[in-house]
Amino acid sequence: MRATRKPVKRKRRKSSIQKHIKRKKSSVRRKIKKNKSTLRKEANRKKGSLRKKVKKKRKHLKKKEDKRNIKKSLISILSKIDNFSKKKPENNKDLSIANLVNLHKPSPGTKTFHKEHETVHQTADNKKEVMKHIIKGAYNPNKKYFIMLHVSWCPHCTDALPQFKEAEQQVKHDKNLKNLNMQEYECEENPELKGQAEGFPTMFYVENKQKEQYNGGRSTQDIMNFIKSKMSSSRPQM
Repeated sequence: MRATRKPVKRKRRKSSIQKHIKRKKSSVRRKIKKNKSTLRKEANRKKGSLRKKVKKKRKHLKKKEDKRNIKKSLISILSKIDNFSKKKPENNKDLSIANLVNLHKPSPGTKTFHKEHETVHQTADNKKEVMKHIIKGAYNPNKKYFIMLHVSWCPHCTDALPQFKEAEQQVKHDKNLKNLNMQEYECEENPELKGQAEGFPTMFYVENKQKEQYNGGRSTQDIMNFIKSKMSSSRPQM
């Protein structure tokens, strides 16, 4: 009789082959996952770089458009000025571009008032120079001053400041009060002026280097009445 093989050995071979196949499958799956992750990372990087390039191009295009719009507006303005200069000038005035620009510049020693923007070009003492006069007590004898010292935390100052500014605008547009210089100062921003204030708000009038404290009402009308009375009394009587 021939000897038959044992079935146990066959089972062992099958199990070893199956294990080997499973190992290969798992290794292949891991490789596929790694490849997918790397591909995703590369795709994301490429997307980010493309987005950055697109943003840069858009910014560049916007800048070009802005430059073109500015050039167009300048060209239109210059063409209008040239057309205006070609017209026949009145009173033999030269209306070239340079002269048109110079027409808006105030001549030295004069005051010009622009009603639309409410800007005033004055040759009077500016704010810093007046502040130096207040600190030193050396005022210009040919000028008259009305000064207000205030602080931001004082409620009386916040009420009186807009009234003072309205009076200042009225003085600027009044020819009879052209010799008066009105200025207001915030003492927290200018601590060197605190010694000049007896309280807040402090208002005083200066004429011929003499300082007079103002203790009247704080409305625009009260301030204007005081100023007009002082300026009328200081005028030479005919």
